[in-house]
Amino acid sequence: GSKGLKREIAKNSDLKKFYKVNAMGQAFVVIPDGILNRRNNGKLRQFILDDCYIDAIISLPINTFFRNSKKTYILVLTKKEKNENGNSEKQTDPVFTYLVSEIGESRDINRFDIGQDDLTEAVELFNSFKGNKKNFHKFQGIKSDKRCKLWKIEDFKPDKDWSIADLNTFGELVENVSDRLKDFSNFIKEIGKDENKPNGFKEILLSEIFEIKKGFTKYTNEFINKNSGEYPVYSSQTTSDGVIGKINSYDYDSLIPKNDNKNLLLSYLHFYLSENLKEYAVG
Repeated sequence: GSKGLKREIAKNSDLKKFYKVNAMGQAFVVIPDGILNRRNNGKLRQFILDDCYIDAIISLPINTFFRNSKKTYILVLTKKEKNENGNSEKQTDPVFTYLVSEIGESRDINRFDIGQDDLTEAVELFNSFKGNKKNFHKFQGIKSDKRCKLWKIEDFKPDKDWSIADLNTFGELVENVSDRLKDFSNFIKEIGKDENKPNGFKEILLSEIFEIKKGFTKYTNEFINKNSGEYPVYSSQTTSDGVIGKINSYDYDSLIPKNDNKNLLLSYLHFYLSENLKEYAVG
C-alpha cells in the first residue's frame, strides 16, 4: 500500500491485524491490470510466485467500481509457509481463472439490477475448485463454462503477461460467440429467401399502441429503497424483465395499450422491446 495508508493503519490497532496475512492465510486483492501485464512489474510478480500460492485470477469488466474506468482483477493468494531455512514448497496446484463480463448490475451511476451475473457464477465455481483442486476438471466436464479455465502454475512466468483476458486460450470464448453468430446468420439467410413473399406483417409506430411518456429522474436506487411498495418501476436500462424495483406510489393510471387490437400479439411485442429498446433508450 501507499505510505499514507500504512500510516493510517499504524494508528489503528483494529486494522493492524488485517494488514498482514499469516502463513497459509488467504487474501482476496483487487488490483489494476498493470500489476499483471507491465514489464517493470516483473519483480513484483516474482515476489508473488516466491511467497504465495496463486489460487485464482478473476477478470472484472471496466467500471465494475463506481468512477473507476480502469481494468481490474481479483487476485486470490495464499501466503506460503516457510521452513526454518526460509524456504517454501513450490506450487503444484493449477490456477483458477474466470472472465467476468457482467456483475449483476448496470455499470453506471444507477447500478440497476440486470439479468447477467457472471461474478456470482465465478464465486460458485471457485468454491467448488477450492474444495477439490485436483479433480475440478472432472466437475468442469459436468458443468461446462467457457469463461472458466484452469492454468498450470508453470504458465505464470514473472516476465510474461498474466492478464487472463489476453491469454490465447480464451479465444475459445470468442469462438463460442462466433458459432452463435454463424447460426444467427444462417437463420437470417433463411428468412431472406422469403422476403419477397407476402408475410402478413405490418409495421406500426409504438405511439399507435401506447401513450408514451418519459419517466422521472427521481427513480434512483436510493429512492426505490426508501419508498418500497407494490407498484413496479419500469426502465429500459435493465435486462431484468424491465422492472428495476417496486415503490409505494404510482404516476400513471390508464389502460395499456390504447385500444384493443386483436391482431397485436403482446408477448411478441414484449420480446422485441426487451431485445431492442435499450439500444435507443435515453431514460
